Amino acid sequence: MTDRIGIGPRISEATGKWLEENFSSRNAGAEVLLDAFPTLCKRALLSALAKLTAGEKSLIIDLHNAYAITPQVLGQGVAHQVADGIDLDGLDKKWGVTKKTILAKLAALSPFDLACLEIWATAYWQADHHEKQDLAGYVACLPEPRRRQEGKP
Repeated sequence: MTDRIGIGPRISEATGKWLEENFSSRNAGAEVLLDAFPTLCKRALLSALAKLTAGEKSLIIDLHNAYAITPQVLGQGVAHQVADGIDLDGLDKKWGVTKKTILAKLAALSPFDLACLEIWATAYWQADHHEKQDLAGYVACLPEPRRRQEGKP
């Protein structure tokens, strides 16, 4: 096992109760979940982002500039933000996407996929990736959707 570091997050009473009910202690549960989350999120992202075009990914990142993630609504507002960004700011034209297509793709994602997508999009701005790497470079680090060949599933 690698070296361990201490942190001290605060959680809601409901989360504390859930951890106690599902693990030997709140701390043990928090350690398992916090250590497992990056890998689970990466797997969800690879799957979710493989379904989106570079323009769709860029639009989602664009919407998350100066966005604050909160645990109560994490992942729940992505489709609404996209719809508003297209309707109010013309982001479909800016990024070359179709509203109906991107909203259908987002509707097909699980709540966990959407939460991970929101973390990824917000991280571009919060982790200063935008100062180290341009948006196209950040988006290109992840897979493009596979195109069906004519006549093949």
